[in-house]
Amino acid sequence: MDSLKKSFSFILRNRTGKIWVALTAIAALFEGFVPFILVWITKSIFDLVAKALRTSQSDLYLHAIWMLLLFVLINLLAAAIRFMNEFYTQKTQSRLDHDLEYLLIKKVANDPISNFDIPDYHNHFSRLQGSVGNKIILPVQNIFATLKQTISCVTFICYLTTIHWSLVLLAIVSCIPLIVMQFKLVRVRFFTNLYQTPLFREINYLKYLLTARENVKEIRIFGLANHLLNKWSEKYLNRASEILKVQTKQTMLKLGVEINSALIYLLATSTLLLMTRANFITFSIGDFFAIIQSVQNLQHSFNELNSIFSKIYESNMYVSDFQNFMKNDQEKSTQRDIKTLSQPLTKGIVVDKLSFSYGQGKTPVLENVSFEIKPGEKVAIVGANGSGKTTLIKCLIGLYPVSYGSIYINGIDINEISKADLRKNITVIFQDFIKYHFSIRENIAIGNVDAISNLDEISRVSQLTGIHEYINVLPDQYETKLGNVLTEGIDLSGGQWQKIALSRALFSDGQIIVLDEPTSSMDPLAELDIFNSFEALVSEKTAIFISHRLAVSRIADKILVMKAGRLVEQGTHEELMKKEKEYYSMFMAQAKWYEKDKSGVA
Repeated sequence: MDSLKKSFSFILRNRTGKIWVALTAIAALFEGFVPFILVWITKSIFDLVAKALRTSQSDLYLHAIWMLLLFVLINLLAAAIRFMNEFYTQKTQSRLDHDLEYLLIKKVANDPISNFDIPDYHNHFSRLQGSVGNKIILPVQNIFATLKQTISCVTFICYLTTIHWSLVLLAIVSCIPLIVMQFKLVRVRFFTNLYQTPLFREINYLKYLLTARENVKEIRIFGLANHLLNKWSEKYLNRASEILKVQTKQTMLKLGVEINSALIYLLATSTLLLMTRANFITFSIGDFFAIIQSVQNLQHSFNELNSIFSKIYESNMYVSDFQNFMKNDQEKSTQRDIKTLSQPLTKGIVVDKLSFSYGQGKTPVLENVSFEIKPGEKVAIVGANGSGKTTLIKCLIGLYPVSYGSIYINGIDINEISKADLRKNITVIFQDFIKYHFSIRENIAIGNVDAISNLDEISRVSQLTGIHEYINVLPDQYETKLGNVLTEGIDLSGGQWQKIALSRALFSDGQIIVLDEPTSSMDPLAELDIFNSFEALVSEKTAIFISHRLAVSRIADKILVMKAGRLVEQGTHEELMKKEKEYYSMFMAQAKWYEKDKSGVA
């Protein structure tokens, strides 16, 4: 019942949906009576023609023609209502597709980033994809379809009861086995889809590996095409086999319905003939047609009701699945009083005994991390791969919830800071930043879409990062499209893309700037230029950067050394080198690569 209420609430949000509900209700009421009315008109036509043939009364033919015109008019009116209803159904479904997809995307965009590390979350979202509007509108459609078929059933039952109760019993009893089979099939169909979702996602992933532009080079170089194609084929055929089993059961059920209908027709006709022979009842040729058609229509209505009830059951499971997904935790903090960060920052960042793990009971990725960053301080976070650097950053910027320990920004607990205000004041560019296939201007202005038309500021930050000169010689300059997915744009080198991303970070104008390997794709000279102007780039901002190249960390005011999720050292480059511990070992190991041995080989 809750699912049905939810479907109605979605549909009635706009005028189109309200018109559709009203029109569908009218259509259900009208079409519910139409089958019996048409049977009765046809009976009357048969009787009039039969009587005319016996008596040669010419006015009976005219009467039959008028009845035939009425038959045609009712059919035309039913068709007009049906076509209008179908039009508004498509219109309402299209609007629902947009509105519900919008809700799903908005929900995913606001979910905790930790959800994206959970496979079941992706399975659940994938399961809801495709014709969302149709799946939500179905429960309401089925309710009106139930009304229509119920009216049809009642009219035929009332008529057949006046002939003989056994005809009604025959039609009803014959449907019981099919009802049981239909409900079992619905459960099988829904849970097949449920359990097939992970496999379906894997199939799509393999297809993506084989067809996406960014994968082509590596697939060709390693000769992976046949291996991945065979893997895709095996999994695709396995899934198709499971789906075919369900479709086979469905086909057998439909065959059962057809056989059942033929048997009922045979039994009903035989019963009528036996009753007539025994002089139990007498009827005209029109009565005979009406009775047989009524038995068939009654059985058809029962079968339709059975199918509708199973669809209601199935569509309610989908709506419940949709509701469960929408009810899952959205990105929120355990906020007591939502606060905002003052400008400029006066107290910096304090991390106190921070621990984090991906899910309960799992090994901590961060463990008991504590440090302080002063306002305007430039801090480098270094460590081997898997040491927890990026996870620490994601906690610092509020992407991962702080459940153990505390993070304070400007003296305010991060859980009490408005998410919007946090995003506004912290700018982050990760190593795997997005390369938007938009114009260069849009790629940079994405850092602050409210100022997307401020070309002067876009140009200023581009000059700081050294990409302006390259952009300026392009025919369309900042309106040049990048990438070849949407249009025939230009391709940038890795280093050029990194300068675009760095420009994006500077354009956002947050008080805290976080850079994850900001120069990893640049050549040594470009990297040297960036770090020579690093002070100008970040100016008065508090800056945090992650880098594997420890020589870069020498420009930092403070260095945080991570190892296995723990903060093992912190201090300036000179202080840490004197200690001759983790940082010293890492720095000296890298330094050897830049020294030539006696043979002159690097």
